[in-house]
Amino acid sequence: MTTNIKRNELCSFESEQALLGSLMIECSSFDRVCAIIETTDFLYNEHREIFSAMIEVYNRNNSIDLALVNNELVNHNKFHTQYLLTLQHITNVTSDLTSYAKIIKEWSVKRKYYDILTTAVKELETNSRSLHINDQISQFENAIYKLNQDIEKTEKPIQNIKSSIQEVMQEMATLKNDPNANQGLMSGFIDLDKKTNGFRGGELIVIAARPSCGKTAFGVNILENIFIRDNDKPSLFFSLEMPTKQITQRFISSNFRIVSPTHKTA
Repeated sequence: MTTNIKRNELCSFESEQALLGSLMIECSSFDRVCAIIETTDFLYNEHREIFSAMIEVYNRNNSIDLALVNNELVNHNKFHTQYLLTLQHITNVTSDLTSYAKIIKEWSVKRKYYDILTTAVKELETNSRSLHINDQISQFENAIYKLNQDIEKTEKPIQNIKSSIQEVMQEMATLKNDPNANQGLMSGFIDLDKKTNGFRGGELIVIAARPSCGKTAFGVNILENIFIRDNDKPSLFFSLEMPTKQITQRFISSNFRIVSPTHKTA
């Protein structure tokens, strides 16, 4: 792979130093930092060892300082005392340490992306004949998907429940004044809609019953009701047991009041 970029250049050494040094002085935001990055997100091995020691110390003491971190490292035969002093000396603590964590995470993602691309090119060079191109593409897609999952963790940080309580209380007050407010997507089944007030984004609705009780038919009817009534809402139906043709036949039978066996012989 021909490139002018070296993997070790994909890093913010200063951000790694600043975060570690700041945490030894002020660790109140350590939980939020850990929600963004992991030990492996640091490029330099010394920084990984120090951050790992911080996690162990914080879990036991709910606090972090230079002496505790150094003692934890020494107990594992890792000696970074002078470097810890340097980190603490050069650090200016900021009000939001998560800004450093986000920078570290971004560079970590770039390195992982670099590794994926490098691996893909090597696969093409070494397995161009033995491995089918579809398999190579599948491996590449899986690696990118895992990387996207890693990015999503950063984009969805821990939230304070105070803001959620306020939001829920406001929604409850609105519903009290107007029962039809904040409605989700209605299923078309009146009794069900009275209980759920519609389906909302982020919810997982599970339809459970014994075999041959009409679960698929019920799901198809809900989808049908939604896209007929709210035709501006895109709809997608997955089925592991029915082919597309059979599902289409159910839609036609339902809309035109045709008994299922009839249209097959019409």
